[in-house]
Amino acid sequence: MKRTLMLGIAGGALALALAGGAAYAGPSLGAAAQASASPTAQPSAPGAPRGGQPRRAERLARGLIKVTADTTGTAPKDVVAALRGGQSLAQYAQAHGKTAADVIAAARAKLSDRLKQAVAAGKLTQARADAMLKQFDAAAPQVVADQQLGDQLAGARQGHRGAKAALVKATADATGTAPKDVLAALKGGQSLGQYAQAHGKTADDIIAKLRAAGEDRLAKLLDKARGLIDKPGLGR
Repeated sequence: MKRTLMLGIAGGALALALAGGAAYAGPSLGAAAQASASPTAQPSAPGAPRGGQPRRAERLARGLIKVTADTTGTAPKDVVAALRGGQSLAQYAQAHGKTAADVIAAARAKLSDRLKQAVAAGKLTQARADAMLKQFDAAAPQVVADQQLGDQLAGARQGHRGAKAALVKATADATGTAPKDVLAALKGGQSLGQYAQAHGKTADDIIAKLRAAGEDRLAKLLDKARGLIDKPGLGR
């Protein structure tokens, strides 16, 4: 499936979440994850995004946030603010005269419509479309009901920033330059791979630095853990 098609399905976020057998992974997500990544589901269509489960889960959540805003006649930023305050999407909808069922139905209708268009255009099989709807049906109710969704999305944002910062640092270390120089190149439109190549290095050199840094952090964490294992109350 072409990326442009995937970005169109249900406003983009829902399709990206569902494309590879999306699973919503929150604290109460065991059942949703298992249902959404069911072995009966069809394999991803050729060219479909293959991001990790946490990223797909985030996209599913953000897609439902957009639909919640549309359904309640409010702005996505208002929905996000409510989530940060501990509300679920269902509670937000109810506070604005709607229900969780209204949100899920609206999201499903958008997804179903886009999938029908994709099947008609020969860019998606009917079996795959049916599997994606089944995955949505399994995951969406738990996402909508989760009162910790705001915290999870905030944690995901921090994780993305941390991963990007680690990549920039690894690139700087691999090329013998400063992180600010790497950032300046990125703002100028370069990729990390292009920046590395311009400094006589490769993407593999960046990954090697990133792996070394990760192994060092893990070693330090394990050393700390060994020192805490036998301390009552974890040394408090």
